Amino acid sequence: MAAAVSVKGRVECGSSEPLFAVAVVGGGYLYDVSADAQPFLVRTAPTASDAQPLTVVQAGLRRLKKR
Repeated sequence: MAAAVSVKGRVECGSSEPLFAVAVVGGGYLYDVSADAQPFLVRTAPTASDAQPLTVVQAGLRRLKKR
């Protein structure tokens, strides 16, 4: 959320508005801000275009040692 703030003798805040829309998922830390306070890093749900195959190797080191 963001709001306009003015300081003229006293602090006045305007109405708040969303900065951006995201579909946040999971628990724990859902966001972080970079050291220079420019980009926000937000954990979101993956979309179909984000899907990539996952390869699971079981006992891979054991098999390599047998060779």
